Amino acid sequence: MKIEIYGKESRRNFRKINASKLKNTGENEKQIKYKKRKLHELEDRPIGTLKHRTSIIGEDEI
Repeated sequence: MKIEIYGKESRRNFRKINASKLKNTGENEKQIKYKKRKLHELEDRPIGTLKHRTSIIGEDEI
């Protein structure tokens, strides 16, 4: 299962980061923890929503 998130630095070019690349990329622990936390936050969002959007329309509000 691939989960694609939009990184903080990629608001302009929307570079995708795959969850499978979190293991051995030479990043420190803080970066990995941050990305994993963002993955959990973005799992339930619909496809195409950006990280910096604050309001998300749920099924109840439609």
